[in-house]
Amino acid sequence: ITDTNGQTVTSGNIIVTEPSPIVLAASVTNVSCNGGGDGAISLSVSGGTGTINYVWSNSATSQSVSSLVAGSYYVTVIDNNNCSMIDTDVVNEPDLIIDTTSVSICQGQTYQGYSGTGFYIDTLTSFSGCDSIVVLNLKINATKNTIIDTTICDNEFINVGGVIHNIA
Repeated sequence: ITDTNGQTVTSGNIIVTEPSPIVLAASVTNVSCNGGGDGAISLSVSGGTGTINYVWSNSATSQSVSSLVAGSYYVTVIDNNNCSMIDTDVVNEPDLIIDTTSVSICQGQTYQGYSGTGFYIDTLTSFSGCDSIVVLNLKINATKNTIIDTTICDNEFINVGGVIHNIA
């Protein structure tokens, strides 16, 4: 048997040892805002032989990747002996916050500055930079004016729309 250094052994016990396997541990940082791109994955690698190379599904070749959007990422880790390990990690993102409110007001009134029937959409940004969407469904109710022409005397009452009125 001849090894890669040209050393030959013709008799005796020969012990062949394997290098330690590649072991991966990933630390995932999720995206902070819905639709954001600040996720990251950092790998801790042990074992393997010699230089360790990385090939990520997004074409990166470093041990850690950043500026990631939500999604699945896989990495192939290869050592000098072409031994490899594949790891898949998921970067998550928070749900988009959408709040819908329906409000009815009387004609001539306003609600938070709005005075016409319809949908109003506002995008709000939190202190951390995340957006949320607020939808206002505003309905304007027509007002009804009733003119009553009647005469009542002192200490008499009149019922208008369920409300008792008098002159005292």
